Amino acid sequence: MVYPAPWAPGFFHHPAIAMIRMLGQVLLLLCSVLLAAAPPPALPAVRVAAPEGMDATVQVGELVLREAYRRIGYEMQLEKLPGLRSLAVVDAGKYDAELGRIAGMEQQYSNLRVVPTSPLSLTVAALTLKPEIVVRDWEDLRGWRLAAQRGVKVVEARTAGMDVSFATTPDAMVRMLLAGRVDVVLGSPISMPAVLAGMRQRGELAADTRLLVQEFYSIPVYHYVHTRNTHLIVPLEQALLAMRKDGFIDRALRQVTAQQVDNALGKHKP
Repeated sequence: MVYPAPWAPGFFHHPAIAMIRMLGQVLLLLCSVLLAAAPPPALPAVRVAAPEGMDATVQVGELVLREAYRRIGYEMQLEKLPGLRSLAVVDAGKYDAELGRIAGMEQQYSNLRVVPTSPLSLTVAALTLKPEIVVRDWEDLRGWRLAAQRGVKVVEARTAGMDVSFATTPDAMVRMLLAGRVDVVLGSPISMPAVLAGMRQRGELAADTRLLVQEFYSIPVYHYVHTRNTHLIVPLEQALLAMRKDGFIDRALRQVTAQQVDNALGKHKP
């Protein structure tokens, strides 16, 4: 087949040239469809350990840090481990980071490096049936019979020497209060609304029972990375600062609190 010269009149309208142009357009369209249908490349993964037994706080931390890592181009993979083991495996380099601990962990675990901006706080509230009990600080608890959840190290340390009974679940602590065995329950304001809602629904807590809830202590919780991941500290800090400013962290706290109540009442959301 003889093709006309490119400068010849009607070159682009010649049947053979038009066919070649059409095939080219089809190939371009096919390539664009294939590219659009292809899944995005997987983000590099960061393996994060978290302490067991603090589900509400861990849920908030997971939401916040998963979003922080997403914003800097990583996917967070979370695994819950016993409290001390969680720190130890990160310090040993078996995981990339620890979800959240109070300040100063790097003094005991030399391979941990802290992200200076706190993604969340550990808050303690006092629940009581007695209006004469006013709790503004830890010393106000002295002289009262207390219930605390076993494994919450901050509470264990701050109530050392006081009259404390330890329980394994928040529900058990509230039952101790209702039975008159303790005067004050020390719990998380994130998880306690769900605990009380569930107990009311089950008939364990009368609808007209008034529990006084007093938040009296809050301490920042920090994210720690293994020393090999120090390059993540600055971008993570920038992401967390932006998330605090745009309200993501506050929304995560409200979301987890509401989800806990829904779960306690059997309103599981898909």
